[in-house]
Amino acid sequence: GPYGGANAIKLRLLPLLGSGSVFSGFAVGKQTSNSNLFPPKTYESDISKYPRQDKYEVDLIETRKENNRLREQILSLEGENERLKTHIYCPNKNEYDFTKDNSGSLKNLPTSSKMHEEKDVGPLSLSAPSDLTPSMLTGVSPLSPNDPIQRYRQHILVMRFNELFSLHRVEAMGILRRYIDDYEASQKIIFYTVLDSFHVAKSHFRAYKNRVRKQIAANNLITTETLDELVQSYINIHASHSADISLLVKDACLALERRVPRIRRPSQNLGFEVIKDFIYETCKLAWECAALSHPLEICRPACENELIDEAKYRRSHDSSYPTLIIHHHIWPCLMQNERIVAKGEVCTRGNFNSYGFEIMVR
Repeated sequence: GPYGGANAIKLRLLPLLGSGSVFSGFAVGKQTSNSNLFPPKTYESDISKYPRQDKYEVDLIETRKENNRLREQILSLEGENERLKTHIYCPNKNEYDFTKDNSGSLKNLPTSSKMHEEKDVGPLSLSAPSDLTPSMLTGVSPLSPNDPIQRYRQHILVMRFNELFSLHRVEAMGILRRYIDDYEASQKIIFYTVLDSFHVAKSHFRAYKNRVRKQIAANNLITTETLDELVQSYINIHASHSADISLLVKDACLALERRVPRIRRPSQNLGFEVIKDFIYETCKLAWECAALSHPLEICRPACENELIDEAKYRRSHDSSYPTLIIHHHIWPCLMQNERIVAKGEVCTRGNFNSYGFEIMVR
């Protein structure tokens, strides 16, 4: 350009920069006395003039004071409550005694303030009234068939009884097939297993209920109706956890051993323990059926070859429908107070004559 570009500027300014004459006029001089007129501003003076407290810290201190005050009140109330309970349950016999002749003096009688104090602390008693029964608490007696616990558990137990037939019985039959090739013999073993399990569970539960009844009667002075309700309420809560199922299984196996002439033993070494799982489930169900206020029971056959009752039993698939005689039982029916709850299953089959024809009995 007309000024020679950047090279001309460099040639003129570089010597001056090297000599340092450009910044010589900008040397910093001494501070004058006026430099102290405006000192740097700090916050120390403000803090000293206006001390600041944290709001949360103040709230925390107040809360601690309030907690300490409430704790002292609670301790004093607990001490007063203990004193009043001691006064209620362990009254001082020296205050007054009506067995002595107090006609000449009224010094031993309580003052009006003491009588008023006893009336005030009466409701603080922690013991339940003697006339309070479970029916008063729930509105329905535990012995009633309309009791919600009775109805709900009965419905569940009937479902489990049907499941025991459709599921666990089939599994047990599969196990017995490994040891016994006779299908009818296996069916008889299953039937008598259910019979003996319910009988053993009922016997053990009767002894358990008598123990509970004696224990409650010894600790309470109540009427017979109230005692029955208390016993049933206790059984509804604790019976399912108080059963020794292993002992029931052992007794059921012994009962099956006594039927060996009529039924076959599955194994000479193991005996009836080959279906131990099925016996366990049956005994557990039988115990819970017996624990109801209106227990569920199974119908025991009156004789070996009885006439079929269509209300109690259904016929198996291999039955002879024109025949009315029960050849053998497959599954018992479940009853409650002479009412059929779940049907059983039987096989109806008549006897055969020498020519191979079935003898019909009507």
